[in-house]
Amino acid sequence: MKNRDIENISAVISYIEDCVKGDRPAGRCEEDKLDLDRIAAMFHYSKYYLHRMFTQTAGITIHDYIRRRQLTEAARWLVFSEKAILEIALAAGYESQQAFTGVFKSMYKKTPMEYKRNRMFYPLQLKLDLNRNPLVHGDLAGEIAYVGQEDIPAWMEFVSLVIDGFPGYDEEQHRRQLVACVEEKQALFMRDGAAMIGAAAFSRQDGRIDFLGIHPQYRRYGTGRKLLDFMLEHVFAADREEISITTFRQGDQADTGQREEYRKLGFGEAEFLVEFGYPTQRMVLRRGVGEASLRNQEEVSWKGMEGRSRRNPEGANWKDSEEVGRRNVKEANQKSLEEASRRNPEEMNRKNLEKVSRRNPEGANWKGIGEASLRNPEEATQKGLEEANRRNPEEANWKDSEEVSQRNVKEANQKGLQKANRRNVKEANQKVLGKVSRRNPEKPSQKSLELAKGTSLKPVGKTAAESVYEVVAI
Repeated sequence: MKNRDIENISAVISYIEDCVKGDRPAGRCEEDKLDLDRIAAMFHYSKYYLHRMFTQTAGITIHDYIRRRQLTEAARWLVFSEKAILEIALAAGYESQQAFTGVFKSMYKKTPMEYKRNRMFYPLQLKLDLNRNPLVHGDLAGEIAYVGQEDIPAWMEFVSLVIDGFPGYDEEQHRRQLVACVEEKQALFMRDGAAMIGAAAFSRQDGRIDFLGIHPQYRRYGTGRKLLDFMLEHVFAADREEISITTFRQGDQADTGQREEYRKLGFGEAEFLVEFGYPTQRMVLRRGVGEASLRNQEEVSWKGMEGRSRRNPEGANWKDSEEVGRRNVKEANQKSLEEASRRNPEEMNRKNLEKVSRRNPEGANWKGIGEASLRNPEEATQKGLEEANRRNPEEANWKDSEEVSQRNVKEANQKGLQKANRRNVKEANQKVLGKVSRRNPEKPSQKSLELAKGTSLKPVGKTAAESVYEVVAI
C-alpha cells in the first residue's frame, strides 16, 4: 500500500467522521445520504476505485464502516441524551424508526428502547486511525514482546481501533483485567516501529486467549498467525492439547470477519456462551490438528503466491500468502487435478465421474457417456440413445431411427421393400402381368388374369416368341 493511498483513505475517514459527529446526532453533514456515491464525488474518485482502496486499507467496506459509525453515534445519543428515538433514527440516515430498530437490534442484540433503558453504552466502531508511515509489508517482521506497565496507555488506545471484534466492551473493566495480565506476564504486543499493530492477553493455566486484536491495516499481513505461533511456542505448555478463544456466533451481522480469521488460524467450533449479556461461541485449537492445518494453509498460500507473482509481479508484492492462498485455492486444486490426469487419465476420469455423479447424477451420466464414446463409440452411442429415451422418448425414438438409418441404410431399404411387398402383393402381381404383356403381345386370357389375382406367372418357353406361361400359386 503506497503512502499516498493511505493519506487519501485517511482523508476520507476524516470526512466521514465530520458527518457522523457534532452537536447533532449522527448524519448531520448536509441533507444528502452519506454513501459511497456521495463520497466518491466529493473526492473525485471512481466509486469502484474508492471501494477497493478503502477495503484494502481499512479491512472493511466503506458501506459497513459508515453504518457502524452511524449506529455507534446513535447508541451514544440513546444513552447520553433525551432525544426521541425517531429523531435519532432519521439523523442516522434511516427513513423510519422501524428500519432503524431492525438494523440496531441485529448489531446490538437489543432494540433502541431496551438499549436506552439499560444505559450502558459500548461502541461498534470508533474512528479508524491509519499508520501513515508503515515499515513492514508482505513478510511481516514486527517485534513481539511482553507488555509492561508503561505500555498500558498505548494498549488502551490500540483497543479503540479493534473494538469491532469485542461486543459489549467495557473500557474500565478491560483496563483492570489488563493490569492483572501485565503483572503475570500474560499480555503480548507487536509493533511496527512505534505503532502497536497486534496484541494478545491470555491465561497460561487455563489455556485460554482472552484477547487477540489485530490492527485492521495489518490483518492481511498474517499478524494474527505470528502472535498465535509465538504463544504456542513460548507461552502455552507443550503438553496442553487445547487452546480456546471466544468470538461471534455464526451469522452474527456485527462480525466484521473475526470468526473467519480464527477459523483460518485452525480454531474449530465448540459450545455456545453468553458473555456480558452477548451471545458468543467458544472455539478450540487442538494441538496437532490445528498445527497441521496451519502448515497446509501456508503451503497452499505459498503456491498461490508463486502463481500470482508470475501473472502479476507488482500485485503479488503487497499480497501476503494468506490473502493470495485464499483466492487461489481453487486454482491450485485444478492444477493438481490436471497433473494427476496427465499421469493416469483413465483413473482420474473415473474419479471425476464418481464425484460429479454424487453432486449431479443426471449430468454425470451424460459426461460418462461422452467419456465412454472416446473408448467405445458404438457402445456409447447406444447408451446415449437409451439415456435420451428415458428423458424424452419421442425425440429419442426419432434420433434412434435416424441413427439406425445412417448406419444400416441398405438393411433398412431391404426391410422396407419386404414390408411393401407383403402389403402390396396384389399391386406387385399386376406389375408382373404388365411386364409379361409387353414381352408377349398376345392378350392373356381372362382366366389367366383372374388367376393372377392370387398367383404369379412363370415363363416356361425357350424364346420370347414361343413363350408359354405357367400359373404358379403364390
